[in-house]
Amino acid sequence: MGAVCCSDKDGEVDANVAQAPRMDPGKEEAIESKVVQAPSIGEKAKDPAKATMAKDNKTESIDYGDGATYTGESVDGKREGFGTYKSLSETYVGQWKADKQHGSGKHSWSDGRSYEGQYASGRFSGVGKMIWTTDKGIMCYEGEYEDDVKHGKGKFTWPNGNVYDGGWLQGKRHGQASFLTSSGKQKFGLWKEDKFLQWESEEAKTDGA
Repeated sequence: MGAVCCSDKDGEVDANVAQAPRMDPGKEEAIESKVVQAPSIGEKAKDPAKATMAKDNKTESIDYGDGATYTGESVDGKREGFGTYKSLSETYVGQWKADKQHGSGKHSWSDGRSYEGQYASGRFSGVGKMIWTTDKGIMCYEGEYEDDVKHGKGKFTWPNGNVYDGGWLQGKRHGQASFLTSSGKQKFGLWKEDKFLQWESEEAKTDGA
């Protein structure tokens, strides 16, 4: 698993105080630790004898016998091209290469989590949008991933409406970013390896800005 961020408390900050939001690992971190790596998708039935296949000229349908199925394109017995995998706990619809998620796809889980974006060799890589459903509301990350972790530029939104929008390095907030509170107060600051360094400036966000 890669590095994780952020807790659902992380977005709480007094805009009048020149300090960074607390980094207090909590519920969201525990959730994301299960999400960051694209889940391993069952390639074989637990009991091979229960696996059944049906083919036509373009698609292959596989019933793994444990509630999981795959319908889509394949090459030499491996998922390749476009296909849909479904199990009791998750659904993935998208592109495959060499039996792994590769290209663009949509992934959803039975607990309300969802990811839509790019993959490389079964890992989140490229641009994507991840949504978590918590008891406090929806959390969302939109931005760049590399090898399963947030890396590059991205925006993280907490249930209370606070937003971090800026740099990420190996799953941690890093570099320049803006921090917007739900009340419309915006600050610009610097982070290093998930630690706040300093505020650069402060301005109130107004309609139409």
